[in-house]
Amino acid sequence: MRSLAFALALAAVPASAWVLSDDPRSSTAGCDAKGDIFNLYDKIVLWPYGAPTPPSAPPPPPTAPSALTTPEDIDSPEEVSTKGLKGGLTYAIHPQFCERMLPRFPEEDFESIENIFGFSFLDCDRIRKAIAEAFNTWAINHKYLHFEDVTTACWKSWEAAGSPSCESLPKDATCECPNAELLITTNDLWTPGVVNANSVHQGDYAAFVINGKKGTVAMERLPTRLTSGAVIDGDQGLQRSEMTVSTELCWYLDTTFCYQFHSMNDAGWDVVLFMRIVVTVVSIVCAGIFCTILASGLRNALCPSQGTRAESSVKKVFGRRTDAVLLFLARTPLFCLLFSLFWLIAAPVFYFTIFLPCWDCYDFKATLAHEVGHVLGFDHPDDTDCNGDCVLSARNLQTRAGIVMGDSVCQRPLTNDTVEWIPDADRKDCSNLPDGDPHDSIMFSVTKHRSRTCLTADDLEGLNFLYPLCGDEALTEPECLESLELSGYLRFTLAIGMPYALSTIILCLLQCCVSAYMRRRTRHYEQAVSRLRRDKSDMRRENAKLKLRLSQIETGEEPAPRHKIFGAFGRSSRSIISSLFTPRRAHTPNASPSKQEPVASTPLDSPTGEVDAEDLERMSMVRESVSEAHARFSTASQDVSARSSTRRSFSGMPSSDSGLRVDGTPRGAGSDSPALQAIAIDASPWLAKD
Repeated sequence: MRSLAFALALAAVPASAWVLSDDPRSSTAGCDAKGDIFNLYDKIVLWPYGAPTPPSAPPPPPTAPSALTTPEDIDSPEEVSTKGLKGGLTYAIHPQFCERMLPRFPEEDFESIENIFGFSFLDCDRIRKAIAEAFNTWAINHKYLHFEDVTTACWKSWEAAGSPSCESLPKDATCECPNAELLITTNDLWTPGVVNANSVHQGDYAAFVINGKKGTVAMERLPTRLTSGAVIDGDQGLQRSEMTVSTELCWYLDTTFCYQFHSMNDAGWDVVLFMRIVVTVVSIVCAGIFCTILASGLRNALCPSQGTRAESSVKKVFGRRTDAVLLFLARTPLFCLLFSLFWLIAAPVFYFTIFLPCWDCYDFKATLAHEVGHVLGFDHPDDTDCNGDCVLSARNLQTRAGIVMGDSVCQRPLTNDTVEWIPDADRKDCSNLPDGDPHDSIMFSVTKHRSRTCLTADDLEGLNFLYPLCGDEALTEPECLESLELSGYLRFTLAIGMPYALSTIILCLLQCCVSAYMRRRTRHYEQAVSRLRRDKSDMRRENAKLKLRLSQIETGEEPAPRHKIFGAFGRSSRSIISSLFTPRRAHTPNASPSKQEPVASTPLDSPTGEVDAEDLERMSMVRESVSEAHARFSTASQDVSARSSTRRSFSGMPSSDSGLRVDGTPRGAGSDSPALQAIAIDASPWLAKD
């Protein structure tokens, strides 16, 4: 078989293992020794189709293809037991296997997600499913090869551990499960038997297999009946095996997700260096954007602008730093912030929790499929030669030219007429064989990273010749029913999506709060502007009245009664301002403000001098009141302008000169000027106190 080696049976119990180090495996054959194919059946081990009982008279050997014996010809219970392949290879998983293995999977790092959402990425059922799929990798490619999980049937004997009849668990070989031909355990639960105590160094293996009766000096083997029905001499048939998986390494199950990285590596990429460069560059760029945005906000909060005196009076209520922070939040580029925040979280999370487990950990399913090959009797096709290089082993077998599994070779396929050792010229470097190479095999010892858990054409050919099939029952192309795993994508989504979604929600809520505050503040501005408009209208009308009265007094006309003038001063301060500046539409024709004479021009020695002096004193008081009202209104106008500028800085509106003249009209515009309209939009909530 092209680049496929069978496990040679040594004098002691054979120990097949997946070698991690470059040290050569211990072997009595030497680095280049091949052995003799003629007596190959005396050195190999395999699982028989069944254990025949000694018949009263041995059947005659087949002499023609029509006389070939098939497994169906020996199905009677008197001839064949259900041991071996006849009843299917039964296996049981150690009761503590799941407990010991779960912490070694990166999926288990998401235990908090399980507590929050109520689902788990990995549990014991999924591990048992992965084990079953590893067995099916071989079973679907052979008619008489199938595996049965009898773990449930073994619990009864395991629950009796500690009793006189069962002193300990099956790892000590004192309480075995008679239903299981293969026990799957971990290295911290495995106890070697008498022979294999020093034959396996656990630290060198990710997993290893011990074929034979565990815990005994000599293996109990069965007479070997091939799957083609032929019985060969000797007792090469196995009836017990033990598979041990290391708990000192990390494992992953999602081969589909991790396949992308290994395919890049097979294409010649330095994947680790590439990922490090990408993650570093993305993290630095996004961190720079994020820090720049935060630094701008901190600068506005710690060092706010002084502004005008009117703006300072506005900010006394909320504080200049608070207004600066609100302004920063209102102007924050949310898209840039969320984009940088996403990649700042995604890059390191992807590298450490998604990529590194795929690169540094071991494919659990591929490893178990590799070990099942050891259980069936195959060994590593690669070896370390005497120069320390990894090359194809000299013990690799290949079919001779023109030999195909069928009726002509199924009775005894491993002979000099059917197979041969591979030539030395084909013992090429096997350290990095590409997919599809004719020498590629799932049984290579260095199998840390595997793209798919499937048999190769070389593995299928070896399976057909170790467990031969007559007729056209043997497959010519390997089949693969690998299930699609999506846990890697789901882990990636949750690992990145949860913190990003949380930060996005916080930022959006903050933006909503700021927007709500700004809307409330704008309503207060509008209410204050409405009040100022009413006050300005009242002040204009009152101002017109006072001007008219002054002109009447100065021209000698009959003054208004005293109670009308002093009644105005008896009102509240707001009513005085309103009455002073309210304009009238009807004016006295003879009274013109431009022709007014100074009050001092009225002669005091006129016949009515005493009355005129008294009236002048009253008018002086009125003028002082008017001047005071003008000053207050001017101050209020400046405050409105300041608040208008502050409000436009939040909303992005351009500021404008919206001050008022002393007479109450907008600067450079009439009552409908744009500046007055800007004042109508702006307002201040704290002006309502006036």
